[in-house]
Amino acid sequence: MSDCSEILFFEELDSTNLYLKQNYQHLADNTLVIAGMQSAGRGRLGRKWVSPANCNIYASLLVKNVHDLNLVGAIVGLAGLATVKEFAPKLKAYIKWPNDIYVGKAKLAGILSESCELKQGKITAVACGIGININSAEDDFKSINQAATSLFCETKIKFNLDFFRKRLAFFTNRYYIMYLNNYSLFFREWVTANKLIGQELSLIGADGVTHFGKAIAIAPDGGLVLREKKLMADESAVELNFSSSASENSPIVSEAGQISKKYSDSKSPEGIDVGEDELQKIGMPESGSEKYDSNGRGEVNSQEVTLLEEDSVENIYYCGDVSVDKSSIDFDKLF
Repeated sequence: MSDCSEILFFEELDSTNLYLKQNYQHLADNTLVIAGMQSAGRGRLGRKWVSPANCNIYASLLVKNVHDLNLVGAIVGLAGLATVKEFAPKLKAYIKWPNDIYVGKAKLAGILSESCELKQGKITAVACGIGININSAEDDFKSINQAATSLFCETKIKFNLDFFRKRLAFFTNRYYIMYLNNYSLFFREWVTANKLIGQELSLIGADGVTHFGKAIAIAPDGGLVLREKKLMADESAVELNFSSSASENSPIVSEAGQISKKYSDSKSPEGIDVGEDELQKIGMPESGSEKYDSNGRGEVNSQEVTLLEEDSVENIYYCGDVSVDKSSIDFDKLF
């Protein structure tokens, strides 16, 4: 990987992610593609991302050295949040699990990671896209079916897009290097930026089932750990299990500190949009057990430590399967 990102700027693209998917073979790892506007900007699940000309940030990072597939989207999420905080330090922006950036109840930035290349059952190249609303006015969001905001709406200040793009490139490079070389620190920064931990939440499943509980941690694979009453726990949920191959570079961060964990899950990695054929080729580690403290420093002691209460159970949910019911969030307690 190069010491700094190669930056490609285009006045207009259909989609920065699509450009990387079509040209990744000829581009260097850590290339950042930026567009002045997008004619076919997309969000998750094929939703349209409104991309007016020379108004906001539309960018995608090419990751060819996939150190940990499950949290690759967090690179641009953390970079976007750091850039926003530099330009608007008083703004209480945060990451709403898993990666989108919010201010209060409104989305400020969206993240979309898509696979570019699959070799021997492993995704080896990813396009990590980010769209940040910078200078959009309130009227620009009237056609959107969810609450959205921009830096201009929040601060009443017009921002220099060229300067913002340069600082975003700086932070993107910084977090990519951290992702590759100090994953434990990278993971902790991502968890710290997620402000839903400790809240009582409702998660709405794709099957229509609602899960109620307290968000107590984020798992190494990006799943949200929900403590539920046993009678309300859904049998289809994934138990609080982790891989025997988990290392000190992939800790679980919890409000309770020390925990033990084991893994038994066949789910596909979270946050990467891939086809069904690709998902079937992606394997998961064999089951086992290990102990780590909240800083991922390895085994803490020989005594079993558990977070479970007699009347509760802890399950992991993934954003591909559930979405957070925003009406259940206590926004006054996020900071």
